Amino acid sequence: MNGGIGDGTSYHLEALWAEASTPNWRTTPSYLPISLYDGTQLVEPGHPGRQVFCRSYGQRAGFSGTEACLEDNWYFFGRMVGNSGPPRTLRRDSRTRRIAGSIERELEAFGGREAALELAASFSRSTGNANLPGEYLHRKFLAFRGFGGPDCGVGVVVDRSSPSGMALGPLGGKVAGQGDCMYYNPFSTAHQHSVQPGARYRDQANPDYTTGLENPRELIDWINDEVNLDNTADLFVVDALLKGALSDRAEYAAGYQFRRLGVRAEPNDPGNLEVTPCPVPGDHCCPDPFGPFHLTGGFFPYEDAQTVHRFFAESRLELGHRIHGQVAANYEFHGSVRSFDPKVALRVELAEPIALRGSVQTTFRTPSVDDLNEELNTSLEYLSAAGVYKGIDTYGDKDLVPERAFTYNVGASFQLPRFRASVDYWDYDFENVIDVLPYEGIAGLYAMGGSRREAVRSFVTCPDGKGTGTCDIQSVERIEVRFVNWPGVRMSGIDYHASTRIPLGEAIMSLELDGTYGREFTVRALDVDGVEVLAAHDASGKLNWANPIAPPLPQWKSSFSAGYHVGDYSVVNHLNAVSGYTNEAFVGTRYEDIDRWVTWDISLLRRTSGKLDMGLSVLNALNADPPLVRWEASYDGFTHSPKGRRIKLSLTYRMGY
Repeated sequence: MNGGIGDGTSYHLEALWAEASTPNWRTTPSYLPISLYDGTQLVEPGHPGRQVFCRSYGQRAGFSGTEACLEDNWYFFGRMVGNSGPPRTLRRDSRTRRIAGSIERELEAFGGREAALELAASFSRSTGNANLPGEYLHRKFLAFRGFGGPDCGVGVVVDRSSPSGMALGPLGGKVAGQGDCMYYNPFSTAHQHSVQPGARYRDQANPDYTTGLENPRELIDWINDEVNLDNTADLFVVDALLKGALSDRAEYAAGYQFRRLGVRAEPNDPGNLEVTPCPVPGDHCCPDPFGPFHLTGGFFPYEDAQTVHRFFAESRLELGHRIHGQVAANYEFHGSVRSFDPKVALRVELAEPIALRGSVQTTFRTPSVDDLNEELNTSLEYLSAAGVYKGIDTYGDKDLVPERAFTYNVGASFQLPRFRASVDYWDYDFENVIDVLPYEGIAGLYAMGGSRREAVRSFVTCPDGKGTGTCDIQSVERIEVRFVNWPGVRMSGIDYHASTRIPLGEAIMSLELDGTYGREFTVRALDVDGVEVLAAHDASGKLNWANPIAPPLPQWKSSFSAGYHVGDYSVVNHLNAVSGYTNEAFVGTRYEDIDRWVTWDISLLRRTSGKLDMGLSVLNALNADPPLVRWEASYDGFTHSPKGRRIKLSLTYRMGY
């Protein structure tokens, strides 16, 4: 909403509300266990599933007979639910609300020349939740021993001498596998059919299925819960800006900005390490507070804020009839961190249609409140060296220093009444880039053994503890990584644009081409204690699997549009193209090359000088699938979209008075 307040004063107000909900966010049916040796998934000789297995397959499994098969304890190292169960579903929601306003007053300054003072403020709040499912360790402990289920009533007690840190509590007359007490059966005898598409025995009965040995749905639901983290981020910004002219050849703008970002995170009780730090309910003294689940870590409640003060000024100068310049500076401070960053830009018109331009500047970025947060954040990631998913624990670091960059660009433009074109070369050199240590690099060094393993073993947790370095890479339980300052990144590329409008009687045809070419994205080598964790490399044109500092980087991206406009109506076509690139994790296989991707969008628009505009679009009209990528989602969600053909209707209504 825009309007005036008397003579020489105008105002602007805007508000935004946006909400997104994913009511059935699907994830894996269960996670891999992280330890074979903790004793949680114990299969005793009296386990009914093991009894049936030994009678049916004992000799075929290499035992001399059933009795030999039933000697000693076994330990199950596998998922509780795999092909036998559907994916787990959780709900995720996010909401953003923002209100902003400004008021501008015309005045006279610097020799009576026209100027304007603008005051602006905005406040936004973003809320959402992040969640992951988890399996209670103590409930798995009970279910493997025949005391599972919501109504069994048998609990666990702390036992520090046990590998699992727990032992069965008082039985109170309850008997394993009887009444309301249930066994979890890890053998195939529990499953009549597979549920996952493409799995064996989905469309035919499993011949090993044994009635009475099923895992009831209520048992699996009782073992499962979720870690949920409700997040809130508040941003308050105030700006004061004075702008005007110093002379007929110089204009200026100068101002001050105040920013305050506040963040809060509140976990639910199962995921709250202040409430449930240990696997045994009620225990608050375990040596490694991680939460009650076997892979999904918990969180501590978190609240922090960051305040930034910024002063800035710029001046646009006419240095001659064909030469225009800009000088700008930005001074920003946050706590003990300060930075002064200048910028100089120049534009030279060589002739009527041709101009050259260039700029050079420095930039500065402070660590965010999340980068500085030293609380635990756990994710499940695939480790190429181990060939399986492992838990990755990520921490911030309060000792991070700001990220800085030196950037420049040079370009040329060509402009005629019905044709425009431009080309720009840009170059960015970043130092002290803020990002996490590469867990893939740590895992690769650990797998090599010797001095390389010694250098990184402090980041690795084996079954006998963190930093021991006694296990092989497949037996690693977790890897810890922290935010660090990387040596730097150098990137460069070319942007290009061309457009024309051609009269066709009473109509106009428009043609436009936009694109970018990524020439290089060189990541400098990263060392940890004198050992190279990640070698220097050019990430351009690669998927950059598990590379925290480089996203997928196809070298070419372009968009070509053709439109036909007559009266109030327009028909516009867009061809969007992304070049192919390389999956460096699968060089030499059929998954090495990721194909190029082209989509076609078409829109019918009605734009009027009145109050109502309408648009009808068919996006990805040819229903093009994203290229196949061999990783979890089977496509590159940073570059491509899995959405097929879509129809979009847009309405814009303007109100005046």
